[in-house]
Amino acid sequence: MKISLNPKILIGSFSFLLLIFFLLAEFSFFGLLGKLVFYFLKATFGFLRFLVYFLLVFFGFYFLGLVKIHPGYLVIPAFGIFGFFKNSGLLSKFLNKFFSFLGDLRFFLWFLFLFFPLIYVFSKEKLNLQKIQPIKIKQEKIKPKEVIQVTHQEVSQKTKEFKDEIFQEIKTRKWRLPPLEFLARNFNTVKEENIKANALLIKQTLENFGINVELGPIWVGPTVTQYTVKPAQGTKITKIKTLADNLALSLASHPIRIEAPIPGESLVGIEVPNKERVPVNLGWILENQNYKKSHPLTFYLGLDLRGQVQAANLERLPHLLICGATGSGKSVFIHTMISTFLMRNTPDILRLILIDPKRVELSNYSGIPHLIAEPILEAKKTIGAFKWLIEEMERRYQIFLDFKVRDINSYNSKILRLKKEKKDLSFMSYIVMIIDELADLMTVAGKEIESYIVRLTQMARATGIHLVLATQRPSVEVITGLIKANISARIAFQVSSSVDSRIILDYSGAEKLLGSGDMLALMPDWTKAKRIQSPYISDSEIKKIVKFWQKQTSEDIEKIEIKEAEPKIEQTETEDELYDEALRLVVESQKASTSFLQRKLKIGYARAARLLDLLEQNGIVSPQEGSKPRKVLIKPEDLNNL
Repeated sequence: MKISLNPKILIGSFSFLLLIFFLLAEFSFFGLLGKLVFYFLKATFGFLRFLVYFLLVFFGFYFLGLVKIHPGYLVIPAFGIFGFFKNSGLLSKFLNKFFSFLGDLRFFLWFLFLFFPLIYVFSKEKLNLQKIQPIKIKQEKIKPKEVIQVTHQEVSQKTKEFKDEIFQEIKTRKWRLPPLEFLARNFNTVKEENIKANALLIKQTLENFGINVELGPIWVGPTVTQYTVKPAQGTKITKIKTLADNLALSLASHPIRIEAPIPGESLVGIEVPNKERVPVNLGWILENQNYKKSHPLTFYLGLDLRGQVQAANLERLPHLLICGATGSGKSVFIHTMISTFLMRNTPDILRLILIDPKRVELSNYSGIPHLIAEPILEAKKTIGAFKWLIEEMERRYQIFLDFKVRDINSYNSKILRLKKEKKDLSFMSYIVMIIDELADLMTVAGKEIESYIVRLTQMARATGIHLVLATQRPSVEVITGLIKANISARIAFQVSSSVDSRIILDYSGAEKLLGSGDMLALMPDWTKAKRIQSPYISDSEIKKIVKFWQKQTSEDIEKIEIKEAEPKIEQTETEDELYDEALRLVVESQKASTSFLQRKLKIGYARAARLLDLLEQNGIVSPQEGSKPRKVLIKPEDLNNL
């Protein structure tokens, strides 16, 4: 981490240290060194050395900001004073002889040395007054109508300023935001070890397999170092990709990920893990990103390979899918996202719905005023939360229709104008639903949860409702095609196989991540996923933020009671007109096979197999056991009872 010091403070401090040293030498301190310094000052400046001490005091005051007059205005008259006296040190004798050589002209020079600085200061202050006056006149001439009338080029900038004014207006309630001192803000620099040796080793390994390359820039990130190479013309990129294991063997480092090519560059990136990883603290990112002036739904993905902080706005995404195995850093990233929202927003701007079937991660946020309801830990209540959220979405669309606006930002803008007309109206807050483990919900009521998610992801953006879904089991049963098609923003932490990586990102690579916050992020406006080290926040820091907001919780905060809702039981299909006939044939003959139903009912294979599946679901026949025939579980005498 670079430490920047103000050069003016350094010069001012040095001036005072030099003055103290000269004064101590004046009284014979520092032994022989002090005497030498004293005789040097006496021989050079004579009794006018006290004027030099005064100038050092003035220099110190000026550079420390205690005096506004520039010390140069005193240095120039000092030269005139040194030239006036004849026997006050070597400098005085030299200047006196120089002025004597000029004759009577020396009196004119003395006059300039003494009075020119005063004239210059007075004229400069007069010029500054003349410059300030036109600005004041222009500010007084601006009318409110001229501010509202915006040209086409200024529309986007003025809209952003107007939104900031809305958020500022919403925040003018009793709420106080948590101080940044709650978070650790240190950042340790990455140690650069064996970088040149590794680069030459990569080049030599590729040349051993007949691939000639030129070394490019090297980017040292907090987790991995990216070595870039430029292949010779005619080299196949796939040939380099197949050498990942050979490079890992040569570098004695695993796993190695090859990015070919790097987006926007004619280079191939070879990512090698660092021996020592550097954590990226959330407090350090917030301190350097001016987070209080960002959009309310802005959160930080982390630090990329080139040392740049990557941020995302949930309003633009507008929903997010997070996947990663146990220990990959998925839950910590969710905590950093929630903590960023809590550091930036009051409950009037943002409300949260937290769903945690695991019961251990999001339950710590209980009692903060941002929650619409207490953290939901049961699947039955999750269905009730989805139903309430859809009703809230439809209610907001009806309000938009009544006010003739298109989205939440237009509505809040109109409310701000109406509030200035003394009308009693309330702003509309953003709502973010965060689900920590989607797989547990999909096993309980998969089809129902999927239908709710699809409807919200398709329609809820304009109403300010956003979803963040996380799971550690990225299978097609959990991340269905409909869910994946409606959520384009995805984050993949370390997964167990390339198949899981393809389910999340549509290509492999996440299986080669290092865990502990190492991620591949794919945003809607990115052409390819970026490798990023996610921020870190400790449990103690989370507790400080939560406790800060819990102290501000009051009874006038609107909270809802989520009711339990039973998941819908999927009805077994028995509407096939041949089902009763197939049931009679199977029970009477005590035979159950697809070919048997095909022959007897004169139907195709697909319909016969479907009828056999229905009979199995209803408990008529047993499941298939390899090559053995199915058993009929109902006897002929019980047929009339069915």
